[in-house]
Amino acid sequence: NIQERLHSDLAEQKHLRAEGAAAKAASPAATSSIRVAAERLDDLMDQVGELVIGQARLKQLIAGSDDLQIKAIAEEIERLANGLRETTMSIRMLPIGSLFGRFRRLVRDLSRDLEKEVHLTTEGEETELDKTVIERLNDPLVHIVRNSLDHGLEPVEERMRAGKPPQGRIHLSARHAGTQVQIS
Repeated sequence: NIQERLHSDLAEQKHLRAEGAAAKAASPAATSSIRVAAERLDDLMDQVGELVIGQARLKQLIAGSDDLQIKAIAEEIERLANGLRETTMSIRMLPIGSLFGRFRRLVRDLSRDLEKEVHLTTEGEETELDKTVIERLNDPLVHIVRNSLDHGLEPVEERMRAGKPPQGRIHLSARHAGTQVQIS
């Protein structure tokens, strides 16, 4: 019977999940990572999207049903599909500090070439963004940092004549602003 198999499989999955959670709690907190090709993540995202669509169709199909067992199974599938979607989306997230770190050398080299004293500070490095977004932010941020050094900071002598400290400062920050990330 298909319903009995579904219940059995769901019970086994809950048991395995509970064992996995217990094992995680018992082991010391260690972070490990693996490299995965972006295409594989994209394929996974597509399949999860298809699963969510199928789950929504199932929900519509059984909306008029009086069978409580089927409704319970559909709710469990919905919960699992939503959890899988959230987990899959979080896999592509990286801290923006991986991008901010690239600017230390850029600022150091440009300040030497332009004979300007500059100190780079960053804030919000732990703010997470999708890997693709971080990659797309690189060129615009390089342009902004270069312009800041070229046109926004005066040479040391000019700064001192204006009563400013000899060393200028560039500050990069990232923070959550509602459902968006604000970079300044």
